[in-house]
Amino acid sequence: MNQHELYMRKALDLAQKAKGLTSPNPTVGAVLVKNNTIISEGFHKASGKDHAEIMALKNAPESLEGALLYSTLEPCSIQGKTPACVHALIESGIKEVIIGSRDQNPRVNGNGIAFLKNHGISVTEDVLKDECTKLNEDFFTYITEHRPFVNLKVAATLDGKIADEKKHSKWITSEKARDHVQKLRKEADALITGIGTILTDDPQLNIRNHLGAHNKKYRIVVLDSQLRIPLTAHIFTYNAPSSICIFTTNKKDTDKEKMLLLRGVHVITLDDEITLSHVLETLGAMEVMNVLVEGGQVVTSTFLREKLVDKIYLFYGNKILGGKESLSFAEHIGINSLDAALTLDKMEIKQFDDTILIEGYLKNVYGAH
Repeated sequence: MNQHELYMRKALDLAQKAKGLTSPNPTVGAVLVKNNTIISEGFHKASGKDHAEIMALKNAPESLEGALLYSTLEPCSIQGKTPACVHALIESGIKEVIIGSRDQNPRVNGNGIAFLKNHGISVTEDVLKDECTKLNEDFFTYITEHRPFVNLKVAATLDGKIADEKKHSKWITSEKARDHVQKLRKEADALITGIGTILTDDPQLNIRNHLGAHNKKYRIVVLDSQLRIPLTAHIFTYNAPSSICIFTTNKKDTDKEKMLLLRGVHVITLDDEITLSHVLETLGAMEVMNVLVEGGQVVTSTFLREKLVDKIYLFYGNKILGGKESLSFAEHIGINSLDAALTLDKMEIKQFDDTILIEGYLKNVYGAH
């Protein structure tokens, strides 16, 4: 690892501290280096707070004349909730900015770099580019395509079953795997599930065991065409009503809608049927940048069949279930030939005790990865 990569790795580690807390802004870390020593660091903590570069400048204990700034993302050149970073960098006296990835926001893309160069600051690009780009894959999707980045999580037996014939699914995967799912929830802006999961499992769907989760905006989205959701469901006990958003149709129970609205729950009606593309479009307009889909057979199959998934997390427990009545997560995708099969790209494999996680991107689908 060369010197640039060493300091950029530190900036990436800093950025990860706030992953999931900055929406609809990107996740960014920065370090200032002088005489081959880190003298200051910063990371963007939340929308409206100082950007990582500004935080690093403010934390600096000495003159920055001749210093280097390492940033996982191109410094911004536009006024948003906070001033553009490039002006402060020019005034600081630093001599070089080393960048992990360009900001794909069309209003910034390359403009921040050009501005710095035009004012005498040297710029080096693409240090740990792949990792820095992956860090903000959700933001880049949101800012260029105006919709959330869609993650799909599945917990299945080795033969692809997500529940037995009695619809029991606790527990297919290990405790460590379930802890990792908590991390995925923390990094998401919204969790999407179906009414079937609520009625069958009555899950809490909250974020547990991760410091900082209480600071984030987090929505629970339930797809419920007739408003069958019980008012005693656990999601109302373990989550603020204002964080719950139910998508329904004009077939809904209007009396229940009134009671939900009185509680502060958001109810959104989508005419005759719930279309997932419309749900995602609506969430994008609500500044939801990253969603995690944790549904049952119907929701999971529908997202896959309609090719609305960017990234998938397949957790396989060490069990083989079989059984004709057991539920398969891919039962209703409707693909009958290998030529038409959905394909995973850029796969990574991890292990959590007796559970294996396969994560990858769906090729040639929604996000065209």
